[in-house]
Amino acid sequence: MSQENEWLSLGEAADILGVHPSTVRHWADSGDLPSQRTPGGHRRFRRADLQQWALTRSGSNAPAEARLMLQNALGRARLEIGEGRLREQSWYRAMNEDSRRTHRVLGRRLLELLAGYLADPERSADIRAEVRAIGKEYADLSHREGLSLTDTVRAFLFFRDLVNDSMIQLAEFLSLRTPLDWGDRLRQVNLITDELLLSLIETYE
Repeated sequence: MSQENEWLSLGEAADILGVHPSTVRHWADSGDLPSQRTPGGHRRFRRADLQQWALTRSGSNAPAEARLMLQNALGRARLEIGEGRLREQSWYRAMNEDSRRTHRVLGRRLLELLAGYLADPERSADIRAEVRAIGKEYADLSHREGLSLTDTVRAFLFFRDLVNDSMIQLAEFLSLRTPLDWGDRLRQVNLITDELLLSLIETYE
């Protein structure tokens, strides 16, 4: 059986898409996400269908692996908000709702840029310039909210951990099977996120 046609459990599909299993179950029941039932009544999802779902939901022109990473990271962020873990962070509690909304918009744009870079590293210069501009926006927003540079960097580290967790979760799906594969992806992610961090620090200085 090819990897494209491999069938995944409900839990595995939820992990890949970065959402709660009940959300995947709802999408399957409503017909948004194709699935099959085993003789025992368990749902199974085809990898290719998850790729197609990510294509329609992400709005990105990046290849399937980059779209899935984008979708996974966005889903994980929603879970963090929904389960209240973000409210445990001092930097998050310090922001008002308008600032949180702006942070979410900037975060999604940053993830889209990262997905675009993974899809086409030749666009590095343009993407890095836009990432630095986003870093300045983040810093200006955090400064207006009275956040220290330390708390602003904590927010950045939270975001980068979320992206790295998505890569780990999708390692098998993205065929990152060797240290070289991992090294290439991590260097690409770090190149973009380092630009954001440097821009944050420079703006505060």
